[in-house]
Amino acid sequence: MLTGSTTATGRLGRLGPALLLGQLAWAVPGTASGILLAALLAQVDPAHKVGVFSGYAIAGAVTSAVGTVVGGLLSDRTRSRLGRRVPWLLASAVLSALALTASGLTTNLWLVGACYAVFELGVGDRKSTRLNSSHITI
Repeated sequence: MLTGSTTATGRLGRLGPALLLGQLAWAVPGTASGILLAALLAQVDPAHKVGVFSGYAIAGAVTSAVGTVVGGLLSDRTRSRLGRRVPWLLASAVLSALALTASGLTTNLWLVGACYAVFELGVGDRKSTRLNSSHITI
């Protein structure tokens, strides 16, 4: 128990909002993409939308796992003036945004699935390089 130490509480008080923003940075787009994907599949292939969505979810989970591992590996080896993680965070955010946008511009189920898998790859990379203890000094 901390007694009489307001500076520790003040410094730790910055960590909570930063961690919340880090979680929201990947949770909100991930949730939105699932809703948008379900709506797109309901328009493109209403008869098989559940099966197609399940296949996309599996492919997305696999590519997200690959993105997590590869993104962590690459960011650990990166040396840049922006730091180790920031270039990968920016690149994966742009990749995810482009892939999610592209998935909404086509009605070809294979292209939609490929774009969604690339989106999840970028999300996986952001998970591996997101806010951690090296970003915050306490």
